[in-house]
Amino acid sequence: MERLIYDIKDIMSVMNISRNTAYKLMRQEAIPHIRIGNRYKIPAHAFHSWLKNRQVGLISDPDGDMLSAVSSVSDRPVKEERSVL
Repeated sequence: MERLIYDIKDIMSVMNISRNTAYKLMRQEAIPHIRIGNRYKIPAHAFHSWLKNRQVGLISDPDGDMLSAVSSVSDRPVKEERSVL
């Protein structure tokens, strides 16, 4: 039976992102979600629809029934490395 609701750990796993990044996307309302108290719940159909529309690269599994994307989400500035003389 297919799950109807995902939690933050599922999103982290599917997108291969950190917990901080997943929560950041939720706070920015980038990923469709429902907030119940202090928990985020993500409707599976809404998440897959959102993911499909946002994919940079689309990869289909051999059976052609599962989609996954490779993308990175980061608003962090790139730090310059300093050399020690």
